[in-house]
Amino acid sequence: LKRLADSFGDGRILGDYRLFELVHQGTTSKIWKAVALRDAGSLVAIKLFSGGADNSDRCKRFFDGAEQMARVEHPAFARTLLNRQQDRNDAYYVMEWIEGRRLGETHSGKPCPEASVKAILIKLAEALGAAHHQGVIHRDISPRNILLDDTGQLRIVGFDTVRASSNPDMTNTAARKLSFH
Repeated sequence: LKRLADSFGDGRILGDYRLFELVHQGTTSKIWKAVALRDAGSLVAIKLFSGGADNSDRCKRFFDGAEQMARVEHPAFARTLLNRQQDRNDAYYVMEWIEGRRLGETHSGKPCPEASVKAILIKLAEALGAAHHQGVIHRDISPRNILLDDTGQLRIVGFDTVRASSNPDMTNTAARKLSFH
């Protein structure tokens, strides 16, 4: 198994994972493609908090978002596999690895066909509706947080700003005010 992990490069070890490709770097975190050292070399995504493992409000919010999303039962949301992990001074959580592209990268600057846009928006609305119904609000839906996996399925990531709704009826009230013409 170690030989399998070594074949992925010289990435550093974090818990039971070897980081081998930096996929995204944001202001509060980095996302790494990693290989599990104990699980037959399966691929995962590691979201590593940039501020280290401290007790700050930022670190708490980092973990709270993943925890809230782990509660949502809908196939469009990336699954959180392990939350609130610490290794030395690093705070991170582990998500399923999704092979695919960000929504903004799917058409190489060309307009997206209308039928594709409608299908994506319907799937997105269904997924967000399921999350809202379960009392979770994503708060950062943008092309960078929407992936299309290799089978063309919509997958939602980017849990840093997710919040639990203190009033589940609030989303129903907001939904009634929206109309599409």
